Amino acid sequence: MTTTDYLARTPQPHSRVRLLCFPFAGGGASAYACWQHELDARGASVDVLPVRLPGREGRSGEPRFTELTSLVEELDEELDEVLASPHDYRSSPSPRTNCVRSARRSAV
Repeated sequence: MTTTDYLARTPQPHSRVRLLCFPFAGGGASAYACWQHELDARGASVDVLPVRLPGREGRSGEPRFTELTSLVEELDEELDEVLASPHDYRSSPSPRTNCVRSARRSAV
């Protein structure tokens, strides 16, 4: 499994499903820091993958995207391998558009 700056951790190769977690507006991937531990404790076979966006937290030195289309295109390219396996999305209301557009692209 390839690594990318967009994921806070390396995907687990044998997970049944991957959960891509987009941060709330102005937030970061750390909002999902404890989710993997909590799901593991409940026996869930889910790989929690917090998405790290440019301009936030550890990527604060990188420019933020100003156009949603450009962000979705880059996410599609960077997360291609993750999107090829069973996956789902989690987000708060604000970044839901990112999830929907990314989901549409991966369904094509």
